[in-house]
Amino acid sequence: MKRQRGYLLLELLIAVMILMVLAAIAVPNLMQMKLSAEQVDATNRVKAMWLLETTYATCMVVNNGQCQQVDHAAPKAISTITVGDYTYTFTPSNGYWTYTATPNIRGLKTISTDQTGQVWIN
Repeated sequence: MKRQRGYLLLELLIAVMILMVLAAIAVPNLMQMKLSAEQVDATNRVKAMWLLETTYATCMVVNNGQCQQVDHAAPKAISTITVGDYTYTFTPSNGYWTYTATPNIRGLKTISTDQTGQVWIN
């Protein structure tokens, strides 16, 4: 009698089940890491916008590249842009302003700052 070569169907099913269990463990962790990365990115963008707005409000570059202190009024219009999983909104109000990153998906937190530079994560 000849010996048959290959795998039994049961062996293949067990291998597939093991892979499915590993995937069930790994996928939620990877999704959580993606959400964390999106939130860190949004926080960094809010901090960068605070720095840009503060620089705009207090500084003007003149011909020789030096920063001359001037008093700019904050822009008067509300502006909104969507990048990745967040919508960023700049809202001026009576010389003050807020910059808010609002999540477009569940699981992320709202991040905001104002002219004081303090960042709030809700």
